[in-house]
Amino acid sequence: MPTPPASSYFPVMMAGARFKPAKGGALTYKRQDEPDPTSPTRASNRPALTTRFGDTETSFGAQDYDANIGFGYNEKEVEDFVRSGSFKLGDKMAGKYNLPDRLYKPESTPASTPTFTPSSTTTPTFTPPPVITPTFIPTPKIPTDGSNPPLVPSSTTTPTPPTIFTSTPTTTPTPTTTPTTTTTTTPKPVASNAPELSSIQRYYNATQGKHFLTQDPSKESLAGYTGEGEAFSLYKDQNLAKDAADVYRLYSPNARDHLYTTSKEEKDSAVAAGYNFEEITGEAYTAPTEGATAIQRFLSSTGKHFYTGDTTEINRLAGDSNYKLEGTAFYAPTKKSFLSTAYGNSPDIFGDVDYKAASKAGNTDDDIKSYLQINKTKLGEDMGQKFGLQTQNYNYTAPRKQISTEYGNSPDIFGAIDYTENTKLGYTEDEIRDYLVANKTKLGPDMATKFRLAGQV
Repeated sequence: MPTPPASSYFPVMMAGARFKPAKGGALTYKRQDEPDPTSPTRASNRPALTTRFGDTETSFGAQDYDANIGFGYNEKEVEDFVRSGSFKLGDKMAGKYNLPDRLYKPESTPASTPTFTPSSTTTPTFTPPPVITPTFIPTPKIPTDGSNPPLVPSSTTTPTPPTIFTSTPTTTPTPTTTPTTTTTTTPKPVASNAPELSSIQRYYNATQGKHFLTQDPSKESLAGYTGEGEAFSLYKDQNLAKDAADVYRLYSPNARDHLYTTSKEEKDSAVAAGYNFEEITGEAYTAPTEGATAIQRFLSSTGKHFYTGDTTEINRLAGDSNYKLEGTAFYAPTKKSFLSTAYGNSPDIFGDVDYKAASKAGNTDDDIKSYLQINKTKLGEDMGQKFGLQTQNYNYTAPRKQISTEYGNSPDIFGAIDYTENTKLGYTEDEIRDYLVANKTKLGPDMATKFRLAGQV
């Protein structure tokens, strides 16, 4: 699997997409000994569509696409922006929008990589940091408050279910139950190669001002912690998601810090620096992927890592001098990652098995139909009928226009021009003759001779 690049503290990857909380609202963040990265005030205005997030500010690439989607623009708005502009496109974007003539070709001397400098007074627009290869891993500060608990099975009690998200939801929450579909045929099983999602929950300890992530609260010691809701999702560790990598979880008993990474090299370096490997938490992507959310990794001034895919949190922390943006930790799959033709018998046709995989992940019929329409996906006949998109059936043939005399000089006489145009519609001579006879159509002399219908001249 691909190995992510590195950062100044740990190797990391480039930044990208927006966070869409699954159970409503922006993730809350409170702390006592560190600055609060969230507040009730959230940005209400989207920045203008731009090309400044990639390697060059004069071309539009995957990072620009990911960032603009993250700011709330939909596929149509981004596509209109791309097509109306004159800037060059990265190879993925040129392919996505079928604009090979605008493919970017870099100069012999590449432009220098911008360096991110956080501000302590203003909240700048988030810009991905440069990739930096570290020469060492510093020893984190050792707190004395016993915060940030390690992975310890709870032998006595199960934590009380948390109150999820106290802030007002700004996005549509991810369904927590699997939608059901009524069908008149015997359901087929979901393809065995369809992965499953695992929800990663975020908890907060108000006394210690610390956050904590887990996919299984029943295995953690969470006394004093309150649930904040789903931080992001990962694929379960099943080796079924194409191009996905393992997400390793490590813990430093000295720093009281949890580290998540998809890099085997970073995992090994962290173990050498005193971290303990705990588990493979799940699987995620190491590069921008359709439907995935870029999870950014920050390091606080007290040596604690913080993970978020929420655009508001990312922008606020990027301007906080107490936090250092290390880059994109990974790209977390969402329910939209299952809007695909990868699970059925044909990799190019969306069929019943693909539908069941998408539904099981939490996508509604409206979600699925919108995906099929936007991407003009070829459909199996049952899916075309279900969504009223028969014209997208893989075997659809558009009906031919009726044979007509409208093409020639006279609308009432079938002549040579009419004959030529009707043959272009796919009609054979026998079909045309049958039509002329059945309708007793008046013919030009040449057509009367051709079809041996002298009585219809």
